[in-house]
Amino acid sequence: MGGGRTVEGAAIYRRVNGQYVRQVPYKNQPKEKSFRDKVKEAKTKNEIWALVTGKYGTKGVMRSTLMKSDLELYKRVVTTLDELEEQYPFMKGFVKGIRSRVTAVASMDLTDDSDGAYLKLNTSVWAADNARLHSMDPNERGYHPPHTSPESIIAHEFGHAIQHYITIRKKAEAERTGIMAEYEFWQKLQAGTVLDDVENKALRSLDMDANTARGGISGYAQSPDDKYHDTNTSPQYESFSEALADVYANGNNASRESKAYVQALIAEAERYGG
Repeated sequence: MGGGRTVEGAAIYRRVNGQYVRQVPYKNQPKEKSFRDKVKEAKTKNEIWALVTGKYGTKGVMRSTLMKSDLELYKRVVTTLDELEEQYPFMKGFVKGIRSRVTAVASMDLTDDSDGAYLKLNTSVWAADNARLHSMDPNERGYHPPHTSPESIIAHEFGHAIQHYITIRKKAEAERTGIMAEYEFWQKLQAGTVLDDVENKALRSLDMDANTARGGISGYAQSPDDKYHDTNTSPQYESFSEALADVYANGNNASRESKAYVQALIAEAERYGG
């Protein structure tokens, strides 16, 4: 009768090969280390590569992105993404991996089949900690929320991923509803107004007009740089992302405008489930 057990005080004894062997009590057994803990403890890029490919698969991550980036900065990217997924569980699995780009600091781009998004890093920037990772323009106060950091840049891009998530779900909802709803969705997409209803909820709670509210988030939220955007990008595209970066970096000390925008964005995303 193998596998039996008896308990003596706090100790647990399992019967193995006819003998009782003392085991560590269940409540005192060490917990499995989390993905974030393993990343933080990793000492080499090969260790990180094994961890990120285990999570995202070899198609989700580019080895060259890791090899060209500073190890500690790359670890901060990976752990921040994992933390944000934990905070916003409906996004789990939506960010498919980490790749490279050659312009700007970072971006969040849709996958080819539009069932998720990739975080893309400019490895020339992420090769070493520098001012661009703390403010895209450190000489222009207020252009980004206060206390920006490499982590808040990732939070900003994660805000774009949430907008992608909502847009894709709205498209699917319209397709299920019927041809007129689908036509209306594509009109809104071309006009950049898909997320107008989400922003309007935030504006009603703030009792503000859009320009005032966006200005309360950051300068970039109020007047995004159009050279990085398609013509059909919504006017709130940077506002929601700057708001998420503010809330991530500053918590309860974030501006009330940022908190209202994030609350409206998350409520809309959660409406669609996981």
